[in-house]
Amino acid sequence: MRILLDTHTYLLWLSSELAEIARTKISLATDVFVSAASIWEASILIHKGKLDNEIGTLVRAIEQNGFKELPVTAAHAAMVAHLPDLNDDEFDRILISQAVCDRLYFFTHDEVLVGYSELVVLI
Repeated sequence: MRILLDTHTYLLWLSSELAEIARTKISLATDVFVSAASIWEASILIHKGKLDNEIGTLVRAIEQNGFKELPVTAAHAAMVAHLPDLNDDEFDRILISQAVCDRLYFFTHDEVLVGYSELVVLI
């Protein structure tokens, strides 16, 4: 199984606050990706004082945890135009686009996102 973690799921993984069943599923995956968009989102949240992390730590933790960085491509960005208007969170929309384009299961806690694709997995 190839997985893309949403930003919140990635942060929960790093803080060890993710449910054990979700941690097990992620640990058993063949590939686990963290999007550059998640790092961008975290950077904004840190800057606004809404997230208490060091951005360099979040970047380094991708490789340290055996995950892979997923860049945002033009194809990912273009796919956003084809998504239904289920929410207006730009970061959710680009992450879903990446999952759809690259056929990755998207692990999230956000129930609204299930309507985007069969690839969305609630954890």
